[in-house]
This record gives sequence, C-alpha cells and structure tokens, in this order.
Amino acid sequence: MIKELWKAPLSIWKYFLILTVRFYLNILFFLGSTLDRLFYPSPKRKIESPVFIIGHPRSGTTFLHRYLMDSINELDGILLWQLMFPFISLRKIFKPFIKNIDKHLSSQLYNPVIHKTGLLKGETDDIALFFKSFDGLFFWLYFKAFKEYISTSLLKQDLINASKLDKMIEHIDVIYMKSLSLSENKKNRMLSKSFSLILNIDLILKKFPDAKIIILIRDPLETIPSSMSLANSILQKIYNLKTIKKDVLDQYWSNPL
Repeated sequence: MIKELWKAPLSIWKYFLILTVRFYLNILFFLGSTLDRLFYPSPKRKIESPVFIIGHPRSGTTFLHRYLMDSINELDGILLWQLMFPFISLRKIFKPFIKNIDKHLSSQLYNPVIHKTGLLKGETDDIALFFKSFDGLFFWLYFKAFKEYISTSLLKQDLINASKLDKMIEHIDVIYMKSLSLSENKKNRMLSKSFSLILNIDLILKKFPDAKIIILIRDPLETIPSSMSLANSILQKIYNLKTIKKDVLDQYWSNPL
C-alpha cells in the first residue's frame, strides 16, 4: 500500500496525511476487533439466502439497492457509516454522533448532482474493504490507476487482481453477520451491493450456496460521462487536479476507459 501510494501523484503532505489516517484506522480496527472478541464473541444470526446486487458503476445499482432497503422489511442493507465501522463495539460508540457528523460531511463526499450519498444511506460494499485495508476496486481506481501499462491485457489483469479477492467475500460475511445480530427490525436477510463482486460470482456461490444474485447490465458507453464526472470529483478532492502534470492525468483517463 505504501509503495502504491508513493507512485500516485500525491503531494508530500497529503501522502503523509493519508498514511497517518491509515495508521489511526488500523488502531481503531484493532480496538474494535478486540472489544468484539471480548463482548460480542459470536454473532447471534447466521446469513441465509443473501441477496447480491451487482453491476458496473453507473448501471443503476444504487437506486435498486436503496429501493429494496426501504421497501422490503426482511432485507438488511448496510449504511455507509456501518461499512466504515464494521465492528459492533465501534458502532455502539459512534452511533450517537453519526447524525450530526452526517450533516456536515455528506455534502463533502460526492457531488450530490452526480451521486447523492451520506453516512446514513446505503452504499457499495467495496467501501468496507477500502477502509479495512486500503484494498480492492476503490484503491485501484483512485491511487493505482495512474500507472502506465504496456498492454490492455496487463491493465485488465491488474484490475481483476484488485477486484477478485477472497478477503472481500470474507469481510462481507463478517460485517453482515454482525449487522444482522444488531438489527432492530428483525431483518434476517443480507442485501449486498457491489461493483467488484461481478468478478467474484464463483466465490459468492461457494461461500453462500443459497445466494440470490441480481446483475444489472447497461451499455458501458452510456456510463462513461457520469463515471468520468464522478471519478473527477473525487480526484479533485484527493489531489487537486491542477497540480498534476497533463501527461500523468492523460495516462489516468486512458487506463480505466
């Protein structure tokens, strides 16, 4: 992770800021894991007949995910803040403050015209792996995709390596078991939404043989404008695009597309 961050066009102070945040997140996750082992050693519920919504970005997965979360009582989708804090102990600590934090933070996450979100809205499970270990599709998209690839096949393989991860499935299993054990509405079925899991269907069925999978398909060419706008808005907040050399930025845009 440190090596990949160093290759990204980050200023020195942002590089060390991200490492500092990562360091404290590791401490927080260690604390949450330790407290859960002490006070919540085994979730009371097991995952049965989970539902997975899968599709590439900008294909309508967010709309369907949030609609099903609001419409079907038995389905338990996880909110953004819960993906960031997957441990029961951490959720109990932070829950009283989330609404106030959300009021100040929501408008800073994404441009609401492109993608309206917030700590109290359902989001893609890929975020959980990003916060846990700076890994997966999001880390590749915002930090590794500046790399120059000598062929499209190598780019494709690197993207597959970033997305096809056993640990993604295992982490999802853990956070949903914990979430279901806390469900106040007696929800009993996991509702997952992810981009990268489209490359992990075999792993899903191996882990959850009774899973139901919904795949949304949209012409990729139709998603390019909004995908670029969304990525651009995040890159601007991470890097300040005006400080990045034109050839480096051109290389970035030529990779994901």
